Order: sequence, then C-alpha cells, then structure tokens
Amino acid sequence: PFSSGINLSVDDGTGNVRVTLFNNVLAYVPNRDGLVAGANVRVVGKTEFFGRMQVVPALGYDVTLQ
Repeated sequence: PFSSGINLSVDDGTGNVRVTLFNNVLAYVPNRDGLVAGANVRVVGKTEFFGRMQVVPALGYDVTLQ
C-alpha cells in the first residue's frame, strides 16, 4: 500500500505486470476484500510507464474477481 492506493502484481503465467489501484478506484472494486495473493482477477486499464510497465484502471468495475 501507499498513501494514495495499492499496487498489485498480476501474473498470467507468461509474465507479470504491476496494477496500480488508486483509492478513488479501489473504493468501487466489487468484492475488493477478495483482492488477496493468489486471487484470480481480470483487469482493464490504461498502460503507463513509471519506472516499469503498469496497468492503471480508471473505474472500480475495471477490476473483476473471477
């Protein structure tokens, strides 16, 4: 966690990417308590580069627990 949100690492078996969830988005993620290590998630967002590639969802519903 950081002051404005959290970073997750998402791995699809071929590689991983950082997902940055800012607090204003995280508050609207359905079932956000399920965002734990090993959880299956689907993430849609804009790719950005801040020192490394990351995905930044714009809305809570861009993050779905499977």
